[in-house]
Amino acid sequence: MPAALATDFDDALLLDFLQPQIRDYGGNVEIDDGLWTVFAVPATDSLANALARSLLAGATFAYESGASADDQWTLCYVDTAHREAARHWLNELAAVLAGEIRPTSPAQRTLVEEVIVSAKPHRAAPG
Repeated sequence: MPAALATDFDDALLLDFLQPQIRDYGGNVEIDDGLWTVFAVPATDSLANALARSLLAGATFAYESGASADDQWTLCYVDTAHREAARHWLNELAAVLAGEIRPTSPAQRTLVEEVIVSAKPHRAAPG
């Protein structure tokens, strides 16, 4: 289980927070050149800010947070180098909270692609 789930919050509350964040931001909204929004929560919403901080405490990638230009939002964001890791992390959290199968990591997808395109023969190890 991702370390980020070791929080004081109920899984249903975390999932209710994550789903719209992934849909609306989730590393897909560029807020500046090479900076991608992971979470955006109203600055005055103490619960949403606490949820974001609690989840990000278990993040395995570099991120920053700060206020929007109008101070209405707290933005948690990553640079392009950490975008794919953040997107995978968010999708993995949502899957675990929903009791679904975890998505394949970027590193695992790379290994699978290498095996598929390799000219060397491959076989399963005996069980």
